[in-house]
Amino acid sequence: MFEYYRVENLINEPSSFWLSLLVAFLGTGLGFLGAYYLTKVAERKQNERDKYIKQDLYNDRLVYMSQLIETCVDIIKKQIGKFEKLSAEIEKVPTEQHLLELIASNDLLRLQKMDTEEVFHAYHSIIPDSQEKIADYKNIYSSIDFLYMELKQSIDSVDKQVNFVYRDQLYIKDKIESLSTEIIKWIKDIEVKEGNYASLPEYHFLTSFHDVYQKLIDEKAQLGKIESNFLLPFGVELAKTYSRAPFFNDLHTLATQAGIRFNHVRLNATEFAKQLKGIRKRIETSLEKLEKINDKIKTTTSIIKQTPRP
Repeated sequence: MFEYYRVENLINEPSSFWLSLLVAFLGTGLGFLGAYYLTKVAERKQNERDKYIKQDLYNDRLVYMSQLIETCVDIIKKQIGKFEKLSAEIEKVPTEQHLLELIASNDLLRLQKMDTEEVFHAYHSIIPDSQEKIADYKNIYSSIDFLYMELKQSIDSVDKQVNFVYRDQLYIKDKIESLSTEIIKWIKDIEVKEGNYASLPEYHFLTSFHDVYQKLIDEKAQLGKIESNFLLPFGVELAKTYSRAPFFNDLHTLATQAGIRFNHVRLNATEFAKQLKGIRKRIETSLEKLEKINDKIKTTTSIIKQTPRP
């Protein structure tokens, strides 16, 4: 009954049995190899897709940074124009307050606060190797930091200048108002002491100049006009003609104090206007460097964007 399974029976089996067995083994082996091959192909394709996904992610980061750089460069150039416009206004009317027109944007701050580690990996993954590659990467951030600090310091210096001018203007207004009060006091003193006061030269001098001052106040004239139309001619005439008059010392002291502060404001304003003009020269090298590097980044990221993906 069990002879079928004896070894000699197996050996004596027809060749078709062994052929079937061989085919079965070959089929299993080929199936395994095929499955293994397909698995490896799938893994390779997935790795390829992962590589492109990562590359696209890095590329997008550089594209965003490049867009920020481009926007910031444009904003900085426009802001420089506003500084130069302010400089011209100060030179034209140095004794008045002048406010800086600011270009509203936080892009430079966003650019400076970008994740440097992410940018580092993106830059070194995307940008082709070259002799300038490392130097360019360092120059990106050194230029950004310099431009941010230079712009911030320049804006802060304008705020300080506005405060200085405001303080000096208060001082000048106080001295000129005190001078006006003192002139009125001496006019009344002459009217009380002198019977024919209207014909006195010193009376006419004091009243005529005070009328000029009052007219300037009524028309809300700028301090510069008060200086040129009232304070300066009054001081010259006072020193030239009335140096021995009893009111000379009191009026001359106040007029001189106001005049000295006017000169102080004018000199400071002139120097500050020069500083504002110098901003473009101080930052143009960093701007040009950043623009040149950004052109390289835009070229590379654009090529990657146009490369077909599997």
